[in-house]
Amino acid sequence: MTLQVFTELEQGTEEWLAARCGIVTASVVGQLITKGAPDALSVDCPKCQALPAEACISTARKVPTPIKTIHIERTDAASNLPPVFKVADTDTARALLMTLAAERITGYVEPIQPSRDMQRGTLDEPFARDVYSEQHEPVDVIGFMVRDYPGGFKIGYSPDGLISDAGLIEIKSRNQKIQLKTVLDDAVPAGNMAQIQCGLLVSGRRWLDYVSYCGGMPLYVKRVRPDQAWFDAILEAAAYAEDAIRGMVATYTAATEGKPATERIDHFAELEITF
Repeated sequence: MTLQVFTELEQGTEEWLAARCGIVTASVVGQLITKGAPDALSVDCPKCQALPAEACISTARKVPTPIKTIHIERTDAASNLPPVFKVADTDTARALLMTLAAERITGYVEPIQPSRDMQRGTLDEPFARDVYSEQHEPVDVIGFMVRDYPGGFKIGYSPDGLISDAGLIEIKSRNQKIQLKTVLDDAVPAGNMAQIQCGLLVSGRRWLDYVSYCGGMPLYVKRVRPDQAWFDAILEAAAYAEDAIRGMVATYTAATEGKPATERIDHFAELEITF
């Protein structure tokens, strides 16, 4: 499992996009994973003593009789177990796989029109990094890292910063309402956990500080440690994605054999020159 680190790449440049082209990265891996509660039938029933995979038994009848419903005590017991991760079978996941397959075919990453929140995040990141450096530890900045895994797939990660030899930071720029909610909850938002755990997996580092920044409010920092359940889910999803992408590329290649590619024209660049 070789780790390649691109120390000089500047994030957002054409070279950075080329390094990420066609591979699963930490910023999108969450689209390939679903997270849910364990099936109630996977545990014993505390009320009727039914074993895993067996139906619950009526306790109101003289003769034990299986019932179609599940006792609430059994559902509660299952909800206390760790979450179950699965490879996502959704339109969003399928669209991501097709996007990555197209990138491999063309060697080109289509630009994304940044939203106002995305633009704010880009502008806020260096300020958040400076505040973290002042209040916690110095931060080193690199462009990208990618790790090869058995089975022939890669996973990439663009860290927001490296801390000594052990840590990382992941910076999120938030509006003040979201920053308030984060502070009140005192927890990393669930929607960021896939990216965070993927960063820990790819980098091999021991911890990551989640940094939530909103100008005018205190910096929020929460340390996250590696979670093997997340690691297993990420690796399973990335391996599945690799097989699916290769299948798409092979089918496309056979379907377009002998057909020359058309010229790519950047109309928007020409418009910018004109005006």
